Amino acid sequence: MLTLVTALALFVQTTDGDPLREVEKLRREVEMLRGLNDLQLTREQMQRIVQVSEEIRAERAKAVREAGESITAMKDALRELRDALRTGGKGAREAEKSVREVERAAGDSMRAVMQSSREATGKLKEILTEKQREKVARLGRPDPNRGLRNMFAGIIERVRDENDREVDERLVEMVFRQVERLSDRMELSEDAVEEEVDRIVGIVDEAINAEDDDYEKNHDAYLDRIFGEGKLGEAAKKRPGRPEGRRPAREEGPGQGRPNPADRRLAEIFLNPDVIKALKERLAKED
Repeated sequence: MLTLVTALALFVQTTDGDPLREVEKLRREVEMLRGLNDLQLTREQMQRIVQVSEEIRAERAKAVREAGESITAMKDALRELRDALRTGGKGAREAEKSVREVERAAGDSMRAVMQSSREATGKLKEILTEKQREKVARLGRPDPNRGLRNMFAGIIERVRDENDREVDERLVEMVFRQVERLSDRMELSEDAVEEEVDRIVGIVDEAINAEDDDYEKNHDAYLDRIFGEGKLGEAAKKRPGRPEGRRPAREEGPGQGRPNPADRRLAEIFLNPDVIKALKERLAKED
């Protein structure tokens, strides 16, 4: 059975000119920028990332130009395969064979293009902390705590806006209900539930009473502490997922040398022109 999200995605993909395409595009941009904010990059990190990205993109553009004939041949072969698969019949087998031949012939040229991404990954890993790299690896993956995170953020904002910065019993009760609801999954005893509630309420209280400048600067950090520390943090670490470095890069050879998914995600994010544009705007704003 299709989930609502899957059904919506299929509807968007099969409806040319539908305004939902723009909605989905904006949603992806929002998630990208939300993830970027969550990294809490320092000014020095942003400067170094922009420099590395521009250097690598220039090297990649050069490699792509030098591999021009191979890339053109690859596109032509893939178009022929696409058309053969679309119509069906025996032609698809020959087209598949042509694609494999082109891939073998283009091996050295394509590896030169891939090398730029590997170099970018190595340099970016030196700039980011281990915690930041873990967050980048999770970007684009569903966040099971997104609803709770948004709820806590909304509560903190509302209490601060009302200028009645007191954590009353209603808030404590709400936190207790949420933690108790998760207690079976996290295998928490009654004492552990109370301890976790006290921890979360303490962070919420700290956020509510923070000075405006401090709150603006540490807004995401408060939420990170709520969901990244304590029992909630332990539960998050136990959720299945591919940690950084789980799939080692293979030795060089035809079709090999690909980075693991975490490394590939790192290059995808910080070689993205939209991400670099956002970092440049932040750097300019701070000047």
